[in-house]
Amino acid sequence: MSAEPELAIQVMSLPPPLVVPPGAYPPDVGIDARLLQGLEEHAASSPHCEVGGLLFGQADVGGSRLQLMVTGALPAESFDAGPLHLTFTHETWNRLRRRRAAEYAGDLVVGWYHTHPGLGVFLSGLDLGLHARIFAVQPWCVALVLDPVRRRRAFFWPRGDQVHRCAEIVGAAGWPTGGRRDGIPDAENRH
Repeated sequence: MSAEPELAIQVMSLPPPLVVPPGAYPPDVGIDARLLQGLEEHAASSPHCEVGGLLFGQADVGGSRLQLMVTGALPAESFDAGPLHLTFTHETWNRLRRRRAAEYAGDLVVGWYHTHPGLGVFLSGLDLGLHARIFAVQPWCVALVLDPVRRRRAFFWPRGDQVHRCAEIVGAAGWPTGGRRDGIPDAENRH
């Protein structure tokens, strides 16, 4: 996946500063079960070709733990893709920027998602390069990788030369993180 950084940064307008303390733990990522199902359906719609898009929501810091709530997603359109690559074109970024302004103007871009059909869930060297150039400007941004063939998924938080796997909390629509891990419903949905 590649893009022009200046176009991608325009997609992510800068919110008020959120200070992530040095040495912060990987974030807990909360996501609505219906939204996650929609992302899995999007992934399954193309079992032989990568697909992807942007993730929206809120971020908060509680102590040394970053907490994210993914509340929405926009699938990318007008991209170049194959079984081993996904490239966001200028037109992809332009469409995402317009749709974000209309549908998610009050939310942060909290990351991106894409598929690795039949390959497992990991961040490739190209994925890490894209994340570093486009998304790492915001310290809360994560990458969700879905494998629709193996039916696996994982959120990752690349920081410098390390890649951390995030705790995933699947919940009902609108459940609050409240800055506390103990307030998360249905802890058995953690992956």
